[in-house]
Amino acid sequence: MNYKDRREDLSNIADALLWFSRCDVILTNGQEQLIGIGYKNDNKRKPYINRKFSYWALSYLIFQVSAIWKNPCIENKILVNALYDEIEFVGVRVPEKYLKVFETIYDKLPVFENKKDGVQFQELLREEISLQLGSFGHHLFKRIAMKNLREYYKNTEHPPVKLEYNLKEILINLAELNNLEFHENFNFTLNIQEYYLENPEHSENFLEYVSPLFWLMIFLTNDYIYVGNQFVLQYFEKKELPLVVNYIKKIVEKKTYYKKKIIERIKEMTISEQDYSSAIDSFKKILSENFSKNRIEYGYGFNTTILEAYLEKKEDNTVLENEKRKNRRRMYEIVITYKEFLKNPETFKRFIENPHIIDKWNFWCKERMYKQECFQKRDK
Repeated sequence: MNYKDRREDLSNIADALLWFSRCDVILTNGQEQLIGIGYKNDNKRKPYINRKFSYWALSYLIFQVSAIWKNPCIENKILVNALYDEIEFVGVRVPEKYLKVFETIYDKLPVFENKKDGVQFQELLREEISLQLGSFGHHLFKRIAMKNLREYYKNTEHPPVKLEYNLKEILINLAELNNLEFHENFNFTLNIQEYYLENPEHSENFLEYVSPLFWLMIFLTNDYIYVGNQFVLQYFEKKELPLVVNYIKKIVEKKTYYKKKIIERIKEMTISEQDYSSAIDSFKKILSENFSKNRIEYGYGFNTTILEAYLEKKEDNTVLENEKRKNRRRMYEIVITYKEFLKNPETFKRFIENPHIIDKWNFWCKERMYKQECFQKRDK
């Protein structure tokens, strides 16, 4: 296995996990194929294909991970096989002929249970914070996996695996040293050994967003070792056991950092409905005044955790008159949390007069190719 192929596999699988975590329900045929289903506007008559993927190890992991996501993972071999072959692209509606089957299966989905008239602000906020934390975990653990793989291939000398290199004993020791629970299971049907490292259950208030705080699954087949959590899945050959152990240790070492960062993000993104409304009004007013003063075209968007602004990058008039360069217009994408914005709206006001690239997790600005659709939502 070469580095390029493994890096691509790692990236694709991690991205698939992120998408499946955002589905309302996951279908599997019990083998390799997975289909993620979403419901637009929580309407059970409008299911759409959010994601599809075919890889047995991912399917095996997701059966366990779906309980953490609180997304039902349902096996329906006939339906999945039919849909997988028929649906070529994601983001499309489920064909009409399957809707009756979907209604029968999903009448009791959590997304439809106990729905009140109108969604409460705090419910929307909780859902969006969970999505933001999922994205953070995805990027963090994907980066750890990529770095570990890159360092392994840079090192041309790999010591042979010794017989006394007992993975189970190493995991038990890691659990004891890091206040983790270790348990194991053997799947006799598929002849797969499973090991788990997990954070003990406790009553910290952020667990409504992230529970358990730490969870890692290691499963072994005759040929490969797989290490995965709710964010990333990586495979290794048996001869790469030292790489496996090093990778697991690096993930465990990040446990405290991960906890610190998610607590920081939850505190930053938790706001009142009153602050949410006043921030949006002030945000739109500042963008409008900046347009009147500096003629910088803008657009905006927002959810319950972040405010987004899009500003056209000012260019020399001679450049704008050149049709060839027009196709290369640029814009700034700005994302800021409500608390960061409300801390000092004047700072944001001065920033958009002369935008530039910055990289703070709660206030960042990046330069992008110009997209007209980003400027369509705006007060006239």
